[in-house]
Amino acid sequence: MMTSQQVTAGKKRYIKFSYDKEQKRLSFTGKCDKREEQAKDFESGQEIPDKYITRYLFECYDITNPDYPSERERRQRDARAILSWLSRNKNVLDVTRHGQPGSMATTYDIYPPMN
Repeated sequence: MMTSQQVTAGKKRYIKFSYDKEQKRLSFTGKCDKREEQAKDFESGQEIPDKYITRYLFECYDITNPDYPSERERRQRDARAILSWLSRNKNVLDVTRHGQPGSMATTYDIYPPMN
């Protein structure tokens, strides 16, 4: 069963993709925060000393549940694609996950709707 989830952390809601080929249409507000955080080992969850990664938080609406904004946290590769589309005034984007649950090789296709 392919379902989407919104995970609540504090008062912020994060949009989560869970399954291979799961798709969502997201409407981005244009608000984006960039931050550096300590890298963690994928399997153990332990922080890796002296290694940091850049994360981007995008405020957006899952159009299937547009009651209030959620955030989508992305790494640099996906953030570049989102920022590129936003710079062209494309704020509604279709996002498709490619990867099994828990996979480190998961990728995302990010494009404006074809209609």
